[in-house]
Amino acid sequence: MTYLAQWRLDLAADLIGEGEMTLDAVAARVGYGSGFALSVAFKRVKGISPAEHRAARTAGASTISA
Repeated sequence: MTYLAQWRLDLAADLIGEGEMTLDAVAARVGYGSGFALSVAFKRVKGISPAEHRAARTAGASTISA
């Protein structure tokens, strides 16, 4: 069960980092009932909020392409 939860959150992290989907859409895609539920689980496991993760990935992409 732990593996499945980690896999879902890793998939969510990839989708969030792409920046093309809303948090609710990502939550539905990986099996969470709402964006809020995903956000709580994401922060508990990853240590940062989905918004912080998206900002870090976007900043990293900007630095790489510059």
